[in-house]
Amino acid sequence: MPPSLDYDPISPVYDARYRFGGPAGVLNGLRQLTRSGDVRRIAEIGCGTGHWLGELESLGWTCGLDLSMGMLRKAQDKLCESRLLRADAHRIPLESESMDLLYCVNALHHFTDPSAVIAETARVLRKSGTLAVVGMDPQRDGDQWYLYDFFPGTLETDKARYPSTQQIASWMKGSGLSETRSRAAARIRNSTRGEGVFADPILHKSGTSQLTLLTDEAFRAGMTRIRSAIEDNPTAVFSTDVTLHLTVGKQP
Repeated sequence: MPPSLDYDPISPVYDARYRFGGPAGVLNGLRQLTRSGDVRRIAEIGCGTGHWLGELESLGWTCGLDLSMGMLRKAQDKLCESRLLRADAHRIPLESESMDLLYCVNALHHFTDPSAVIAETARVLRKSGTLAVVGMDPQRDGDQWYLYDFFPGTLETDKARYPSTQQIASWMKGSGLSETRSRAAARIRNSTRGEGVFADPILHKSGTSQLTLLTDEAFRAGMTRIRSAIEDNPTAVFSTDVTLHLTVGKQP
C-alpha cells in the first residue's frame, strides 16, 4: 500500500513545477491520443490543479476527478469548461461505457489499489476507448535524480510505490483492455550548479511527494547534505534525468 499523502496543504504551491509548462512530451502524447478515433468525452483521474486538463478541455467534454478539495479549488480557478468532481479513483462516479479517453498523469502510485483503479477505468471506457497512464518507472534503474542522492530512502520508497510499466500493462490486460503498449513520453533533464539548486521549485518539504513523505528530521538532514556539498564545492552539479513513461490500453 502506498504511503498516504494529503494534497490539500500542498495545493497552494503545487503549480510551481509547471512554471515552464511541464514536459512537452506528456502533452503531445495526450493530444495524439485525442486524434485517434472519435474522442469527444475525456476524463482525468487525479487531475490535481488541472494543468493537463486545461490543455485538453477545448477538445471536447472534459472532466477532472481528484480526492483533494484544495487541488480542485486551484483547478477551478484556471479551468473554463471542465467539470470537476471530488471522487475516489477506486469508485469513479461516471456511467459505464461513457468515456472515450481516460488518462492519469503522475498519480497512479498514490492510489491504495492501483489495479482496482485500472479496472474502474475499463468499466467507464466506451468500446474502442483508451486508457493512458503516465508516470515514472523507478524499477528500470535508469533515472538519475539528485533527490535520490541527498535524501536516502527516497529511491527505495519510489520503487515500492510506483508500479512498473509492465505491471500497469498487465493490470490493463487483466481488466479486459487490449493493444497495450508503453513508450517513453518525456525526459526531464536539467542541472544546476551550487546555490542555484535552491531555486528548484520542488526543493522544499511540500515540493514533491518524495520529500513530503520524509520525516522533518530526514528532510532537514538531506538539506544539510546539499549545503555541505556546496560548501565543499561551490560549483557542485545537481542533476535530474528522469523519464516519464506512457502506458496505453484500449477497450475492445
